[in-house]
Amino acid sequence: MKTRISLFLFAILLLPAGLCQARTNIPLVKDVPKGSGDDDRARDPGAPEAWLDDGVLTIDFVFESPTRVVIRERDTQALFYVEYFSSSDMVSINLRDQHIGIGEYQLQVSFAGLWWKGLFSVEEGGAHTVTNVRYVKLDGTYYRLEGEQATTIRPEVVGNRSRVSSFCWEPDYPIHMAIPEEVFQGGVAYPVVGIERGTFRYCYELVSITIPPTVTDIGNVAFYHCNKLQQVSLPASVTRIGINAFCDCAALTSIDIPEGVQTIGEGAFQGCSSLTRITLPESLTRIGNDAFKDISTLTHVYCHAKVPFAIDEHAFNYKCILHVPAGCREDYMAADGWKNFAIIVDNIPHGMTGDETGLMPAVQNGHDGASERLYDLQGHPADGTQPGIYILNGKKVLMK
Repeated sequence: MKTRISLFLFAILLLPAGLCQARTNIPLVKDVPKGSGDDDRARDPGAPEAWLDDGVLTIDFVFESPTRVVIRERDTQALFYVEYFSSSDMVSINLRDQHIGIGEYQLQVSFAGLWWKGLFSVEEGGAHTVTNVRYVKLDGTYYRLEGEQATTIRPEVVGNRSRVSSFCWEPDYPIHMAIPEEVFQGGVAYPVVGIERGTFRYCYELVSITIPPTVTDIGNVAFYHCNKLQQVSLPASVTRIGINAFCDCAALTSIDIPEGVQTIGEGAFQGCSSLTRITLPESLTRIGNDAFKDISTLTHVYCHAKVPFAIDEHAFNYKCILHVPAGCREDYMAADGWKNFAIIVDNIPHGMTGDETGLMPAVQNGHDGASERLYDLQGHPADGTQPGIYILNGKKVLMK
């Protein structure tokens, strides 16, 4: 134990006094959590390499398991940043984007039962200097007003108790939440453009959420473990859905990803164990690992992308039916990830972007490709929701 304390003090002495534009290394030392006794679980051949360069914190190491990165204020231990990353060999965090300004900070990295800790400083010119930042609270939600815009933030950012520590108390938020397009202070309107990391995580009583058309980004773990959340209204303005954004929202039965969304982060809907239907837009270019993993109830995925992009082998429950645009079936059957679906049917008519239910009509009147639709053995149009034998393109197919 004395050796570990000595190493930690030595690392502090080596820490640079300030941070300029040039790269500054951050020495990391083994750190065994309090109460672990002599169990040196930080035993590992080599340490992660960390450095700060022009406001970007980088951690370089072969993380062979999910990794947790935490940034706290050095003296008060106030939480500024916490994030979980999947297996990776490098993690980069833009301090400017995380509103981490001038100050003294502690970096904590943990993975596979190993812990590492280091200290770093941010001085003027080295990162974003947070100025003119104000906060308002509306309907139990805190908003950061910065510049001419507003974003939702988690309670602990402004010094309040986190959802994690207060989930057993009565919720201080409406169970049917509607985020406003603008929040006002001093007669000035601030458009709400983002839902920051963890804003609504552990809001166990939240039943529905309506997101306004001003929001472009849904941050990581934004609605993590909102296990009563049944309805989510996503606007076409959203371009990114973050890592684990809706993870473990067990009451969601369907989700329509609007046209305009480009990326869905790792584990974004993992563990949404009631989902039966998903609609994906043509604008989508990336689906992260495990995005729709652990959803045994999933029966239909409607993907409007005419050109399939590569997805991870564990992105979906592949036992469901994949619906793709007419004439694209062969491309999807040959594409990495997509080809793992048990059944692929190209029954989405060209030009159709989905309706409110996300279900595509089995036959569209006057459509020349009617023979491409699915029929039961009596010749009636069918959607294939029930297992059995159907007719597709004049051939019998088995729906499992």
